[in-house]
Amino acid sequence: MIYAPSNLNAGSGCAEGSVLRRAAADDMSRRVVLTGACAWTTGFVLAGAARADAAVGRIGFSQGEAFLDRGRDRLAAQEGVDILLRDVATTGEEPSRLDLRLGAATRIRLGAKARLEISRIVPGVAATVTLQNGPALIERGSGAEPDFQLTSPFALLAARGTTFFAGPSKGVFGIFVRDGVVIVRTRRGSVTLKAGEGADIKAPGAAPTPGKLWGQARIDAALASVE
Repeated sequence: MIYAPSNLNAGSGCAEGSVLRRAAADDMSRRVVLTGACAWTTGFVLAGAARADAAVGRIGFSQGEAFLDRGRDRLAAQEGVDILLRDVATTGEEPSRLDLRLGAATRIRLGAKARLEISRIVPGVAATVTLQNGPALIERGSGAEPDFQLTSPFALLAARGTTFFAGPSKGVFGIFVRDGVVIVRTRRGSVTLKAGEGADIKAPGAAPTPGKLWGQARIDAALASVE
């Protein structure tokens, strides 16, 4: 009788089983570590960004037809009402106006027929709003989130501690910088505007014109549309 092959196979099976059990245990350990790391990272990100149900600002002033669209609900935008992430501030016909106070020290004034979504707020770090329609004047005070962006169908505007206008002006989408610096980017080009300079975009995504000084009459008309 020959037992060697049988004994050898039995030992090999035990060794393989032991290796497989160790591999499974190692794999489970890695899964636990990775799951924990992912949970920690997710928690860190969520802790930094504002929650969807947390107030990120308030209404400072309203005139005429002014609303906050919140999901399927439409709320009257009355002074002191909280603004939440993803709210869309909306105004009606002239002389409607809406004043928003966002984040640490950002003020946005909307003119008539405007729609602006509060897209992203990371308190003390960054803020993004989306201007879907109408004119807006953005004023960023001391302590405002350093990374501020305004997106629109026409362009992406990145502001550096500044006050600037964006919206309809002389039949085009105009950008005017009263203080600070604004970088204007589209798919077809970009321009950096400094205090006193403005640029035009004739159609969504078109290249912005080179920056140039705006005349006082045009500046006054732009500001009057939001005041």
